[in-house]
Amino acid sequence: MRVLLVQPPLDPTTSQLSTLGIPEPLGLEYVAATIPEHEVRILDLRVSGSLEAEISSFSPDIVGVSSMTANLPRSLELLRRAKSCDSGIFTVIGGHHPTLLPADCQVEDVDFIVRGDGEQCFGQLVRAIESRGSFESIPGICYRSGSEWHTNDPKSTLPLDKYPVPNRKLTEKNRSAYFRVSLGPIISALTSKGCSRRCHFCAIWRFYQGKYRKRRAESVVAELSEQPEMTIDFVDDDAFANLNHMENLRKVVSRELPGRTFRFYARADAIVRDPGLFERWANAGMKYVLIGLESFKNEELRDMNKSLTAAQNIQALSILKGIGIGVIGFLIVRPDFLVDDFKYLADTVEKLEILQPVYGTLTPFPGTTLFNNMKNKLITDNWEHFDGIHAVVETALPRNEYYHQLANLYRRSYSGYPKPTDGSVPWFEKLAEAIENIGD
Repeated sequence: MRVLLVQPPLDPTTSQLSTLGIPEPLGLEYVAATIPEHEVRILDLRVSGSLEAEISSFSPDIVGVSSMTANLPRSLELLRRAKSCDSGIFTVIGGHHPTLLPADCQVEDVDFIVRGDGEQCFGQLVRAIESRGSFESIPGICYRSGSEWHTNDPKSTLPLDKYPVPNRKLTEKNRSAYFRVSLGPIISALTSKGCSRRCHFCAIWRFYQGKYRKRRAESVVAELSEQPEMTIDFVDDDAFANLNHMENLRKVVSRELPGRTFRFYARADAIVRDPGLFERWANAGMKYVLIGLESFKNEELRDMNKSLTAAQNIQALSILKGIGIGVIGFLIVRPDFLVDDFKYLADTVEKLEILQPVYGTLTPFPGTTLFNNMKNKLITDNWEHFDGIHAVVETALPRNEYYHQLANLYRRSYSGYPKPTDGSVPWFEKLAEAIENIGD
């Protein structure tokens, strides 16, 4: 069968966020690898291409899309357009939002909903479509029969070492377009899935059924040794949840992947717990660490159920600075912020010399504890606004002033960065303008 997997395009209203990076569609590459006996293409509409042109040239039997909350309307529209091209196409949607709120995807132009890891059931689904077999035994999917939807029980999670290597050949023409801020060309990779924590603003642990799974170090290195990119972005949700695992990975990486540059996500408490491990990783090539700092106020961290303190955040920053690792710090701006709160945050980021701060609005994403607590306060049902920038509950400041203050966080934090030599507008100013335009 011919299978077309589609990465939705960027939201035009906040497309300047892409200046922070466009990672490869790793989830689609994994899913594609589960059906090597079929003809598969990946269409990344963030980079180039047209759905209609691809369908015309490829004539797929199946069109699948992956969807987060913010791009759900665009994902559903893509499947509608696929059906318009050929009503006989089978349409499939998967990803975080379809997993957590499948009812939102139970519409006329969707035939199947894949919940959880697509690597575990997409191959079964394709084979059942090809053979015109039954879908009742495929765990974790929703499927439409006539006008009725049926939901199969969730599947148990497989060990990650049983997953195939992502099929990156399908994105070969786009490899040069994938980057993270100043890093590129870059490859994305996983050493683990899931998270052991229960932060109120995050649904990762629900998506993975509360489980944390890790890969063997040898498996990770064997995959990456075949790739030419010298910069590796490990996209684990909680990479250093198991410090022994990460020490073993470091040893294998040091031996087998010399000269590579690495970027990881890590919690501040893991850094504080074992500074020596991060120093050894720095010697192995780790150049950047992403930290979900979220806040420097203990009461805000407690409200988020972050399970760490502001002092640990500050100590982690000091440790990484001391060993020469650059910090990309995620910081949450609450809708109830006043001007003084914005100033405090900007002053603290400047004082702590955070290399690359990333500011986002506290958003009650579906599947989170925060969503359950705040759903009666939502001022919009437009999922495209659940992008971490739009405020989807009332703000304490007038909305245009709120977005002005949010935009100015970027202006202040990045004003000292080198300006483009060609005289063009700096990326952070473009981003700030895009944020301010939301409030107009």
